[in-house]
Amino acid sequence: VLTSVALLALDPSGIGGSVLSIAATADSTLDLGDDRLPLNETLATQGPDGFRLQAEALTSVSFDLAELADAERLTEIFTPLGTIVVDLPQDVTIESGEDETVVPAGSSDLDATTAAAILTATSDDGPDHLLEPARDAVWAGVAARAGEVGATETAGEAGDVQPADLDAFVDQLFGGDVGWRNLRYAVPAPERNPRGVDVVVPGRAEVLLVVGQVAPA
Repeated sequence: VLTSVALLALDPSGIGGSVLSIAATADSTLDLGDDRLPLNETLATQGPDGFRLQAEALTSVSFDLAELADAERLTEIFTPLGTIVVDLPQDVTIESGEDETVVPAGSSDLDATTAAAILTATSDDGPDHLLEPARDAVWAGVAARAGEVGATETAGEAGDVQPADLDAFVDQLFGGDVGWRNLRYAVPAPERNPRGVDVVVPGRAEVLLVVGQVAPA
């Protein structure tokens, strides 16, 4: 199940950059046409290739790299950051083996495993976007912590060639200042969502403005 989407962009120098978090149920058509196409539904029905095409359509950006990461993979990516300070706007219930744990609202010092668990958490208590504020908080905390850590032992140097995989990309991203943004969205009116799918619609102007700032190239 797709729960969170993040567009990672390197600074033109090749070190540091930006993280843009996008709702997993964001409509890739941006409210154009008669049907709403949430990204998580596209992944479930069309697979990774279809998802990538629709994510590129939503952002108007061609991706050099794309990866579907589960909680274990996210933990691996976040581990070099150490403790991540996250200001959660709401309680989040996460799975820990066969048990459930509630991470309370407010400022918390999270390890990589807990941060990843929040990003991959789901709930049956309402539409998926109700968890987006917590996911946004985690991505904001990751970006802030990456900026604090600065250059890592494995970070590339300015002017390096395009990273060959996500690990190399993240090494360079986490090697300098990292900014964070999200895409604001609205729940479409029933007449704009004839199938009644769980979906939110980012504003077209918002997408052009924010993506243009995060990934100007």
